[in-house]
Amino acid sequence: MLLPLLLACSGTTDTVTTVDGPSACDGLYQLDDGDSVDAIYDRDGDGYLDQYNAECAATYGLNRLDCDDDDPGIHPDAVEITCNDIDDDCNEDTPDLLDNDLDGTPGCYDCDDDDPAQSPIAEEKCWDEIDNNCDGHIDEDCGLNYSGRFDLSQRIRYNCLLGLVIIDFDQVGIIYDPPAASLYSVNGGQPGTMSGTIEDDGSFSFTRVIDIKTAASCAEHYEISGTFSDEDNFVMDFTARFVPTSAGACLSCTNQQWTGVIGSRAEGAR
Repeated sequence: MLLPLLLACSGTTDTVTTVDGPSACDGLYQLDDGDSVDAIYDRDGDGYLDQYNAECAATYGLNRLDCDDDDPGIHPDAVEITCNDIDDDCNEDTPDLLDNDLDGTPGCYDCDDDDPAQSPIAEEKCWDEIDNNCDGHIDEDCGLNYSGRFDLSQRIRYNCLLGLVIIDFDQVGIIYDPPAASLYSVNGGQPGTMSGTIEDDGSFSFTRVIDIKTAASCAEHYEISGTFSDEDNFVMDFTARFVPTSAGACLSCTNQQWTGVIGSRAEGAR
């Protein structure tokens, strides 16, 4: 039997249909519902109904369904609070964990969420003066920093093969990313950029091969080896070899070697 029920609400009078029988989450008022329609399906009293009840889910829209009916602070009209690991507004598309720099770590756990080079899952990169792994330390366990430009104690100069080979430099630059490194002759010319390694004890070795393609062919083999005494000073040997791949290809080029060349860090170059 259906009975009309008058409910006073904020100065107005609404007519709600009352239904005999056991309570159901159906938008109708049963006597077991309590103070209002389907009130027993709103356990936390926040005005939103249990979305995990099949009857409520079938009767009400998402804007009336509560994803946690035991917490009055969680419902569709709640403000999403970031970094609390809770879906406050019952909307999985609203991000709880923001990652502004898209480095894979939410800002709650990132020491700098505007810099993708910094996060707890990053590896510490040596000598960039940044706490890459967010452990509170900068450039830890990096050892000596050999990167920079170094003045040489003598100018290394040689040319041959009608100007195709021009060696002329008195400064080198080093880029060190342990243990790999590269060394280049400043101001261009041969040997250019050479690849190699610098070991933990400061010893280093760099090589480069350049093929000159003319009517014949000549290969330039460059080798630099030596040892750092500290991060600002080293002693090196430089060898230039010219290997013809056909008769007379290297013309008048002869092998050259410079030994005991001292390198000192250029002022302000690090």
